[in-house]
Amino acid sequence: MGPPPAIAVDGPVASGKTTGGRRLATRLGFRFLDTGLMYRAITWAAVASGLDMKDPVVLTQLTRQKRLKLEFPEGGEARVWVDGLDVTPGLAAPQVAEGVSLVAQVPEVREELVAQQRQVPAGWPKGVHRSADAADRWFANQE
Repeated sequence: MGPPPAIAVDGPVASGKTTGGRRLATRLGFRFLDTGLMYRAITWAAVASGLDMKDPVVLTQLTRQKRLKLEFPEGGEARVWVDGLDVTPGLAAPQVAEGVSLVAQVPEVREELVAQQRQVPAGWPKGVHRSADAADRWFANQE
């Protein structure tokens, strides 16, 4: 038997990746893994620390220092921790929404988070993955 199924949902900003991915996961009985939450968590940490959101060196250092933990409970909403603190409620803050695209544009931040994301699929039996990096980098060597 081959590896468990993994479906990557990709697309431009505000194209319905989250809504569509969540619906697909529900319909298939899969978990919905929104790795975009990782970028929001790093953005939250930058905002909470008063860091310059336009400084790629600072954002890269922050990403390398912070330990993220994501939990995708079956049938429930995802939870995100930064250094042991549940930051899930803060991920919808206006400052996070405004800054997340700046964080996601930094190549070194993306590299670091993709490396962490690659650890997630092996631990999940089935999953619909919403990620800008899923199709071409995360699952590049999978069928």
